[in-house]
Amino acid sequence: MRKRKVIIGFLILEFLFYFLFLWLDLCSWWIWNDFPIKKSLLSNTLKFSGIVVCFLMSCFVCKNSAVSKEEKDTKELYENYRKDSLLQAIALGCTILADICLLLTEQYTLGIGIFLIIQTIYLYRIQKSRVLFLNKELAKLCIKRVLLRFMIGIGVLLLLNKYLLINFQTCLAVIYFISFTDNLFLLVHFKNSLKNGLFHYSFFLWGMLFFYLCDIHVGIFNLSSVLQTIPKAFSKFVSFASVAMWLFYLPAQVLLSMSGGSFYCDISTKR
Repeated sequence: MRKRKVIIGFLILEFLFYFLFLWLDLCSWWIWNDFPIKKSLLSNTLKFSGIVVCFLMSCFVCKNSAVSKEEKDTKELYENYRKDSLLQAIALGCTILADICLLLTEQYTLGIGIFLIIQTIYLYRIQKSRVLFLNKELAKLCIKRVLLRFMIGIGVLLLLNKYLLINFQTCLAVIYFISFTDNLFLLVHFKNSLKNGLFHYSFFLWGMLFFYLCDIHVGIFNLSSVLQTIPKAFSKFVSFASVAMWLFYLPAQVLLSMSGGSFYCDISTKR
């Protein structure tokens, strides 16, 4: 019963944050001209607060990850559930740091680097669930996948050299996007094994999909800083993309925060 109350409270609070900052971003009120707090500052504060609450929820999930009586007798599986919940909490802790860089301080290169670390954490979660099913070595799976991503990233950068302004930030962004795309590929390709894995598959998959849509709009919004020539067709989407990125981003983090461990396996009971 306590779990359901926490979940309901969490979702109501996140909906309020979501509604308020979208209202601020989409509506131009004359009252804001005389209001003591800038609309952009209030909007960013609401957005950041929503992410912090997601982190707190992930910590709650980690502490209260549910296991059945049979699973409790299997200590290794029980610890794996706990570790998966902890990994999600760490990922959301890193998300807070990345958002400080991107949303509050404009340290874009550092922010992208932190998001790349987050995608590596999600790779570890995915591969760890597969290890339980496939009985393969986890470290080798992760290292091989990371090396593959870097190699693909180098190839993509060489192909796009004529169209992109290549710098360290661009390199990180390309490798990050490839890593994210590959994580989604793994989630879909190994659907059957991951549904029997350590995390709540539906929450994690949809959270990653919304996250991906957010990043697509982030890319559209930042086209002017990486393209040597900007297509006129894309310029019409830039203003919408600035709002659309958060239209998907907060729901993504809400879903991801609830994906850890087996927290929801007994949510229909009164425990």
